[in-house]
Amino acid sequence: MNKVAPLKAAPASFIYMSLQNDLQSWNKHQLRFLLHKAHEDGKLCCGLKAVWNTATHRKGRLLVVEENFMEELVDDIIEKVLKDGGDVEFVEQGVLSGYQQIALIEFPPTE
Repeated sequence: MNKVAPLKAAPASFIYMSLQNDLQSWNKHQLRFLLHKAHEDGKLCCGLKAVWNTATHRKGRLLVVEENFMEELVDDIIEKVLKDGGDVEFVEQGVLSGYQQIALIEFPPTE
């Protein structure tokens, strides 16, 4: 009778490394969907001036900023969004090229 050797469990680091590219691709796809949906719903602003105006009205749900986007106002916007209960996500350079390097998804209106 032939015996089959039991499968050895792969180390978690190997599994993570194997899936890392897929996870990054999924995250980009999910972000593009969120931005598109927010745009359709009228809940997206982009560009430094529009994002600042929305953030100062305490409407920032998710701020998305390209890495290396060096503007003095960006730090203030990040602080404001976090203080008001929103989240911040940094993305690779070029991901937000159609959004002027910074975009903000607004909270839904409260009733």
